[in-house]
Amino acid sequence: MDAFGGSSATGVLPAQQPPVRRAQNGAPPSNHKKEEIDGAEWYFAYGANMSPAVFLGRRQIQPLRTEVARIPNWGLCFNVLGIPYAEPGNGGLRKLDASEVASERAAVHGVAYLLTASDLRRVVLSEGGGVGYVVTRLDGVILKDGATVPMNTLMGRHKANERLPSERYKNILARAASEQGLPEWYQQRLEKQPTFRPRDTRWYKLGVKLFLPFWIKMAVMVEKSAHRLQGADGHAPGWFLAGFDVLFWIMWTYHDWIHSVIFGRGDGL
Repeated sequence: MDAFGGSSATGVLPAQQPPVRRAQNGAPPSNHKKEEIDGAEWYFAYGANMSPAVFLGRRQIQPLRTEVARIPNWGLCFNVLGIPYAEPGNGGLRKLDASEVASERAAVHGVAYLLTASDLRRVVLSEGGGVGYVVTRLDGVILKDGATVPMNTLMGRHKANERLPSERYKNILARAASEQGLPEWYQQRLEKQPTFRPRDTRWYKLGVKLFLPFWIKMAVMVEKSAHRLQGADGHAPGWFLAGFDVLFWIMWTYHDWIHSVIFGRGDGL
């Protein structure tokens, strides 16, 4: 995810990644120390990082082990806001209520990667240095053997109303679910997810042209700054996050109350 909550894999922002470290035949890279491997932890991906093309290809992260998994009592939502008119809603997690938990399918499904501590830090950095997400630990279940293990995952830093994901982002998730062999019913659920579709009118397109260039430029600046200011854990400092929050609030408030009233909404609502 980029600095404005969206995935760099969407193509809205250029991805900036740490130096590549490759592994051969699924083995850990040769420069991994034994203590790093011994201290490896699970990371649960439920969004674009489920995709091998994104996680192994674009992110250049080589997991020690990959498994299909689920986290009971939590559901997929799109409450991590990105940029209106481009990537308005990105993947997040929400606690399921009592009526939803009663279902045997009450769980977000995804891909669990066993990562070294350094690679887990790189995941945080690739997701914007903590500006859109916070790392949390939840109990996940490996589907292959039913084992329950603690997993690190990313949750939206702020509570926000859901916006629709772009068609592009939804397709990344659906394709990844198919490639990774997630349950068929979950794949179908992703395929049927409603998406943001821009209007095909001159007036609407004018509004998009007036809105996007400035805010994409701001997002690129934020992402570059987050990379430059990252701490040892991959997160940007608190003062930077506070400044980002103000900028982010201005963007969405302007969209919701001014720009969308004139030109039409850029979030699918």
